[in-house]
Amino acid sequence: MNLTEARSAYNTLSTRENLADVLAARGSWPIELDTTAFGNVALSQCALRALGLDNLFSGRYQAADVEAAIVSAMLDAAEVTADEDDLFFAVSFGRLGTARLFARQMADYVQVFAAP
Repeated sequence: MNLTEARSAYNTLSTRENLADVLAARGSWPIELDTTAFGNVALSQCALRALGLDNLFSGRYQAADVEAAIVSAMLDAAEVTADEDDLFFAVSFGRLGTARLFARQMADYVQVFAAP
């Protein structure tokens, strides 16, 4: 599943439902980003909770905006991080908050988690 599909799933939620819970119930993990700079990027459930997709999507953010913000923050952090280290970065959405995340290189993709 990608962020566009997650946004579509959000559009079908009732007011009592939470996107992360619904995606977990459907087994729709991870959310995948296909980036030029990092290759395949997988957002974990804890990363999506940290991002607060429900708030972002209700704040009229589109999937492409969220993905662009994540990739931009990763690129900025990569400029000052050694290749073998985990990549710690923050994604800011103005008044809707900032998510602190980190990325770790796996065998054939990059996994993103909520930062401790």
